[in-house]
Amino acid sequence: MRNLRIVLSVYFILLMMNGLRAQSNKSDAVYLTNGSILRGKIIENAVGNYVKIEMVGSSILVIPEKEVDHIILRESIPLKKREDKPQGIEVLPAISFYGGSKFNSGFTAVTSYRFPFRLSAGAGIGVEWFNVAGLPVFADIRYSILKGGITPYVYTQAGYSLPLASNPTGDYSTYYGGPLFACGVGLRKNFSNRNAFVFSLGYRFQQMRTDYGYYWYSQTYDTERYDKFNRFAFTLGFIFD
Repeated sequence: MRNLRIVLSVYFILLMMNGLRAQSNKSDAVYLTNGSILRGKIIENAVGNYVKIEMVGSSILVIPEKEVDHIILRESIPLKKREDKPQGIEVLPAISFYGGSKFNSGFTAVTSYRFPFRLSAGAGIGVEWFNVAGLPVFADIRYSILKGGITPYVYTQAGYSLPLASNPTGDYSTYYGGPLFACGVGLRKNFSNRNAFVFSLGYRFQQMRTDYGYYWYSQTYDTERYDKFNRFAFTLGFIFD
């Protein structure tokens, strides 16, 4: 199980590095004589006639050369211009560390729909380690407070965790899952379109149940125990579509 945790952590780090490398934060820019700036991808520059540029959303504009002041290819986009798309499907893989009386960790992936009013709603699944390994399945809601390249957000999660372990000591114990809940605040930094890096701090609750069984003089005895984990949660993730 420890090896699996290491593999997932390395996988997540490589995923983030690859995603960050893919985001150039640059676009072609056409500066017009009236002071306006058009950003996108120049697909044709007919010198002496016109410039054809593909804007965000695949719309194509043809600008007469007399209206063009100058062109800059692969210009860095100012941070305030890096607005995320108003809506669409987002995927958020994330790694979390839970601190408290003991330290735990987990890897989750959330698929959600982002609405035009900066609210995201979806569902997630993952692998986490508390007293035993568990498979959390949960609903996820997030709200970005501001528009722009950097915005704080609030989130909440609720669901159920299923056990992934079975009596490793060879006794008669049986593991059961339990409800989970999380909430907190975070910061989202957009790189391009909806691609963004996020990190958050919050609270995480997880309940697990274990039925301990033992055999004594031809009889089996059972003891039921509930474990309730209250943890501070620190999460790092990368959003892409």
